[in-house]
This record gives sequence, structure tokens and C-alpha cells, in this order.
Amino acid sequence: MPTSSSDRLNQIGNEYFGRGLYTEAYDYYQQALACDRQSGDRRALVATLGNLGNVCAVSGRREQAQQYYQEVLELQKILGDERGIGTTLANLGNLRTDAGEWERAQAYYLEALDLLTRAGDDAALAVLSANLGLVARETGDYEQALAHDERSLTLMRRLGNQAGVADAYRLIGKTYVLRKRYDDAAACESGRKKGKSLKQPSCWSAWSPSIASITCPSSKRTRAG
Repeated sequence: MPTSSSDRLNQIGNEYFGRGLYTEAYDYYQQALACDRQSGDRRALVATLGNLGNVCAVSGRREQAQQYYQEVLELQKILGDERGIGTTLANLGNLRTDAGEWERAQAYYLEALDLLTRAGDDAALAVLSANLGLVARETGDYEQALAHDERSLTLMRRLGNQAGVADAYRLIGKTYVLRKRYDDAAACESGRKKGKSLKQPSCWSAWSPSIASITCPSSKRTRAG
């Protein structure tokens, strides 16, 4: 079957994914995977395996997601795709965050941070910084949490992402509450309200042959699924 068949199957899977119909999305991604394995198109395989990893991650099948992401990572290394490698490492970190394995999550995130910084991918770095802040907050390192979340805020502002700005304020405010800095937390709430509630469309979003996205750990998601 031609690669275009894979593209179409992935598109249908993405539509189901966006509607929260993960079983249907998974079925279409599996069909696309059969096409890609037959064609041997490595870039198409990266996209399809990434979609399979995402749908498994969002539906709680962490170990299966890990397997798909690991295969993506090996292909990206062959292709020399540093930005893609950074994205996949971040997604692997999110799986470990979901499992409460903070040290492993942080190790993945820091490796991803280096690659994505070199790639100059501000959008990915904004999400990754927030995820690093989450790990720091969960392990009681509130100063580091604030540093990461403030970097996320700066990047979201630079990108003009008002929803991301609102979420960054929310996370910073959460850390201030944990440190009993209630006046600072109140100021963050005021800043958050100037934006809008974040539905995080980029989290667990579908891959394409040319665009990979960092997923978000489930403890950070703000919408069901």
C-alpha cells in the first residue's frame, strides 16, 4: 500500500483522537503502521509510531507507549533528527512522570532540554519547562519549580500564547501557595485571569511526518483524556 494510504489513515486516526475516541484512533494508526512497515518509509514510521505512543499514553497504557516511543527514538537517531529526539525524550519523561518516577523523568527532561535548546524550539521548550517545574514541585524543590515555570511564562509570552501564559501563572501560583506566599499567589491568579483557561491542545496531540509535539504528563493535563 502506498505511503499516501498511511497519511490518510493517520488523518482519520487524528480526527478520532481529537474527539477522544482512542480505541478507534488506535485502530486506524495500526492500519497506517502496516502500510509504513511495508513501504519502509522511516519518516512515515516515526509519525505513525508517535501517534500510537500518544494514544497509548493518554489512555493509560504506559508500557506500550514506552515501546512505541523507543522505536521512534531509534528511527530519529538514524535520521539524525535532533529536534525529534528531544521531543521523544520529553514524551518518555512524561510517561515516567505519570508513574511518579521523578528522577527518571527529570533525566529524560534534562536530556531533551539540551537538544531542544540547540534546536531553538521555543514552543517545545515552553511545555518542557513547565514539565520540569512539575517534577521540581513534586520533589519539594520549590525554587527550581519557580525558575522553570517562570521560564515557561517568558517563552509563552514571547510566543503570544495567552492560554499558555495563563497556565504558567497558575503553576507559579500553585508553588507560591505551597511556600505559603499567599500575596504572591493572589497576584498570579490575577495574571492568570487576564488569559484564559488552558485546554492544552498541544498535549498528547497527533504527530505528522513533519511536526512532532511534546505531550504532557497526565498530572498536568486540564481536560479529560
